[in-house]
Amino acid sequence: MAVDRDKVLQAAQKLVERKRFDKAILEYQKLVADDPKDVRTLLKIGDLYLKTDEYVDAITTYERVGEFYSGQGFALKAIAVYKQIREIINKYVPHLSDRFGHIVPRLAELYVQLGLTSDALATYDEVATRLQKAGRERDAIDVFRKIVELDPSNPLPYLRLAEALVRIKDFDTAIQRFGTAAEILLKHGRRDDALKVLERLLQQRPDARFARLAAEIYLDRGDPNDGMVALQRLQTAFKENPKDLQTLTLLARAFDLLNQPAKAIEVQKAAARTAKEAGRSDQFAAIVTSLRTRAPNDEEVRQLAAHLQPAQPASTQDPRASIDVEVEDSVAEEIDLDPDEEPEEVRAPVAPVAHAYQRPAPPAFNTQDPAAMAHQIIGQADGLLRARQINRAIGLLRTGVQRLPSDRSLRERLHTALYEDAQDQDGAIQEMLAFAEMLLGENDVDAAVQKLNEVLLLDGECAPAIEMLAALGYTEAVEAQHIYPDAYQQSVAPEAAYSPEGLPSYDPEAVDPAQAISQDYRRSVMPSILDDLDDPFKGEPLPSFPLDPPASQQHGAPLPHFPLEPEQAHFDQPIYASVAPGMPSQPPFASYRPPPSQGVGGMGGMGSQSAPPPTSGGSRAEALDEDALEEAEFFAQHQMYGEARTILHEQLARLPNHPLLLERLSELDGLEHQANPPADNQSGTRPRPAEGQEAEQGDWIDIIGNLDNLDSVIEEPPPAAASDQVSAEEIFNQFKDQLKEHVKENDSATHYDLGVAYKEMGLLPDAIKEFALAARDPARECVCQSMIGVIHLETNNIDGAIDAFILGLRAPQKTLDQELALNYEIACAYEMRSDRDQALYYFHRVSRLNASYNDPRGAVADRIRRLEAPKPVARAAVGADPLGDDFDAAFDDLLSRAKLP
Repeated sequence: MAVDRDKVLQAAQKLVERKRFDKAILEYQKLVADDPKDVRTLLKIGDLYLKTDEYVDAITTYERVGEFYSGQGFALKAIAVYKQIREIINKYVPHLSDRFGHIVPRLAELYVQLGLTSDALATYDEVATRLQKAGRERDAIDVFRKIVELDPSNPLPYLRLAEALVRIKDFDTAIQRFGTAAEILLKHGRRDDALKVLERLLQQRPDARFARLAAEIYLDRGDPNDGMVALQRLQTAFKENPKDLQTLTLLARAFDLLNQPAKAIEVQKAAARTAKEAGRSDQFAAIVTSLRTRAPNDEEVRQLAAHLQPAQPASTQDPRASIDVEVEDSVAEEIDLDPDEEPEEVRAPVAPVAHAYQRPAPPAFNTQDPAAMAHQIIGQADGLLRARQINRAIGLLRTGVQRLPSDRSLRERLHTALYEDAQDQDGAIQEMLAFAEMLLGENDVDAAVQKLNEVLLLDGECAPAIEMLAALGYTEAVEAQHIYPDAYQQSVAPEAAYSPEGLPSYDPEAVDPAQAISQDYRRSVMPSILDDLDDPFKGEPLPSFPLDPPASQQHGAPLPHFPLEPEQAHFDQPIYASVAPGMPSQPPFASYRPPPSQGVGGMGGMGSQSAPPPTSGGSRAEALDEDALEEAEFFAQHQMYGEARTILHEQLARLPNHPLLLERLSELDGLEHQANPPADNQSGTRPRPAEGQEAEQGDWIDIIGNLDNLDSVIEEPPPAAASDQVSAEEIFNQFKDQLKEHVKENDSATHYDLGVAYKEMGLLPDAIKEFALAARDPARECVCQSMIGVIHLETNNIDGAIDAFILGLRAPQKTLDQELALNYEIACAYEMRSDRDQALYYFHRVSRLNASYNDPRGAVADRIRRLEAPKPVARAAVGADPLGDDFDAAFDDLLSRAKLP
């Protein structure tokens, strides 16, 4: 029997007006029974169910409408219906969310069909959050996989997926997802966030690949404590494969960052042997080239160098560069050390003369772009400057200039740091002059002139800058007092006299002194246009140089090299020395005093070792590093004289001729002489050069001597006994092996220091033992037990951490701050163990002691509020811009919930 639709509609409408909703629903259902596709009537029925608070029936009715629209291809209408259903569930019947759990995933699928990715991601995130709250981790993982497929460039879905996988103990897959998230963060330049993720990964299970990645990030960042942390991470990779070249390379970098060059050299030796055994000739050549520069007189290095293929083209890799770069073949001629040269002297590679090439040399690095290297060095220096480690930052930039002398960004950053951060105007001017010389060497005259003008803005009477500008013809006249009276036979050469050819090298050690005073050599490296100038010294005998040679030097012996001070060694010889014979060639870092008897080239100005060190005019006021002195004293007390000497020489390089440093060095020599009387060098270590020899060779020789004198705990093996060679693994244990014999059991201060050192090196069991010994001192018990608890937390031993913290809390001597911190740590540990009641108990103890107590992990009031009434999980994580503020908030929220370090 057909239904009279109009009559039924009129009857239902009258019932609605009289608020007889139940009977109106019955009338509408007659129409739906007659036509099941009458979605309009179904919507009216759903609305009436809502008015009668029959939410389940309303949801069921609306769901029929949504399925109809979806089946007919009306996705937008279906989305509107499903959104209404979701709102009803969340507002009125949240306890039925599991029963109708298929509604929101269906809504997400419709978003995907329409290409509304951001809405789909937010909807899937809502589903995953609900499933995780219900403890359905495996179902949540399936949803996270869909999110990752939709948004593969966002690290947050990978992190949430990894955390879910950790909760179901699928560590292999979790580590892969953590690693992917870290790599994405690195691509976005979020290095610190990537480190947090990698630390979380390594917390679950040590993995060699990601341990190396974390160590490399720490080394690139170069913050004060990053060297120790990198060393700790590298132990994981080293234990897995002691012959991995990448691991050994990073180990050497870590020891260099820790100012342990002797250990770095030993690791490089191990890397060279490994590369040779593996047949990696390119890497072997690069490592040996670096070793030959760092330790040219080491017998083992010479043996390794003997294995280099004779026909192998050498590399232009800077010998001071890290060993992890591979050199490019056929770039430059390998530099061979002269066997007759002075012992332990470092020679800079001879730079090619200007007329020997017409274009810049090809890149010397095969695996690392020089521009990228410069960018990394500047980034590390900026980090040190932010940490107010100004001296280290400047030292790093100077090293970068040595490695990449033609990089303009490094030189620019160096003189800027000297002027703005170190307040060293004289040092900045010196670097700017060196920068200008480099620009002239590249034929960029305009840039060089601009840099010289900047120098004159800082110091309007800077003689070297004025003379360089005059030599280029950029000034009308130069004041007479700034130029030697006999420097020229004619006026300054006009602009036409300037050679467009590249200018020669001005490395002070690149040319032998005997060669430098040779007329033939001097003419060979000068532009041909200058041959027309009169030679003021033509036909006159060569001048003498008051170099104060030692008495043992015989007449006619070859002249020695004259190394500069360490801080000055990177400066090139002024480029204006080649403009005309006899023109002043005093290096820009020296105060400008024209000596009347200097002679050709100004060699006397830098040849005498007894000359006073250059000063910076009083604008630099570097203070003596008391921490470094204490560290040197610590090593000296434990007979580790090589380490102490290295630290003191580093401070002398920064503060030359400082009386306190010289006094400490003298005391150290006396202690070392008493502890190690001369006995025909039976210790196996190489003998130190004689005092006269050291005085002749200068400060560079002292540095090389320190590189050769390894710690007393490492005995250098005979070169022929390969089985006795020092391995990198032994380096990790040398502190422990030596100090056990010298530290008394009741020396709590030393045991505490050792505990800190072992902890930073990753030797956690040894650190716990040392802290336990130091804890016998009642004054240190609280701090030591706290450190033991922190170590247990690092190894995921939460129960052990709680026990240690409680022992620290029971210590008879403790301050209020220590008591607050220990209670807070105990509460956090209980929270990590999911013991909510105990966590609240200790948080309340903190609150009673100090209600406003704050900690980087959260104020105590916030922690209590979070435990008593947990907040819903933030949904901003998915679909957020990886470089935006939403990402930062979501990432921080995820870190706090996942207890990432």
